Amino acid sequence: MAAHVQRLRAALLNAVAPTDLKVVARKLLSLAKAGDVTAARELLQRTLGPPVETDMLERIEALEAVVLDRNP
Repeated sequence: MAAHVQRLRAALLNAVAPTDLKVVARKLLSLAKAGDVTAARELLQRTLGPPVETDMLERIEALEAVVLDRNP
């Protein structure tokens, strides 16, 4: 099964050119600007990554501060 999926993925990657991706991205952006929430969510997640809980960001920043203080 995994080999089959790998062959399908390779075929898809060979069929899609960078210009195709630009066309799709522009369409997605256009839909998002027009108010399509699903398109906006997809665009944001593909460019910025999935949403991260604020608490997690605060915890990471606190850990970074500790590490930076110990390593001048």
